[in-house]
Amino acid sequence: MKNLLIFTVTFGLLSSIAQAKGTSSLTRGGYGFLFPDANSFINGGQMAKTTGTALEAYYTRHDHLKTQEMTPSVVWGSGRVGLGAFVSRTGETLTGSDSAHSDTLGAGLGVSLAQGKVTVGGTFDRSIDTAQANDGTVSAALNYNGSKGQGLHLGAGFSTTLNSASGTETKTATLAMGWGFSMASVEANYKLKDLDQTSNNYQASGFLNFGGANYYVSTGFTYDKPSEQSEVSGRLGYVMGSVDFSVHSEHTMEEGQNPYYGATLRASF
Repeated sequence: MKNLLIFTVTFGLLSSIAQAKGTSSLTRGGYGFLFPDANSFINGGQMAKTTGTALEAYYTRHDHLKTQEMTPSVVWGSGRVGLGAFVSRTGETLTGSDSAHSDTLGAGLGVSLAQGKVTVGGTFDRSIDTAQANDGTVSAALNYNGSKGQGLHLGAGFSTTLNSASGTETKTATLAMGWGFSMASVEANYKLKDLDQTSNNYQASGFLNFGGANYYVSTGFTYDKPSEQSEVSGRLGYVMGSVDFSVHSEHTMEEGQNPYYGATLRASF
């Protein structure tokens, strides 16, 4: 874990040094594919829309599972190229022996083309625990963005696991359509969870985001097939200059399930 910490800190310092003087610009709070939060690593292509550096700590607590999760991340973008890295720890406790928690690391890269109307990119994440079922998941995304972030947005994504122990890779595909406004965005996502088994095996989602100079609000709803489970999510953030703080909660709408919740703290410059 010391090596991971050194990597994360070093990456953040290098990103900070590389950033030229100017005001940071990033998308805050979004759960969706087309308008994701800058530190979410949901869509690698949209990382290219970030200008500046964003350092975030994202914490989640699952009381019903008696687990918690901490994910520090750093993202840097020039408006034409964006990149970032994260490390995540999950467990009943976040310290102690290796058997008490699991660790994952990941990275993302995005490139902006055609004056920002097209973005392409990808992400990679991998568990670094022993005896893993595969060597991680790699994802690619292609997006069309409306002028100045407004109007029609379209996106498509593909992901696959690597070197699965079973010999069969899990491949997914995502289609997204949305609309951007001056202070809000709305989108719909459709995800096939396994391209080798597409019949009644999908997730359909809708997301809505609002944001002003001092706040942001994000909500989402996801329906899963074949489990027929629905999940609602929400995030409320307050922006104080170059720092923003948010609280978030997600809940599977099924008997016996309890909401999980957490908070984030981010500095951008």
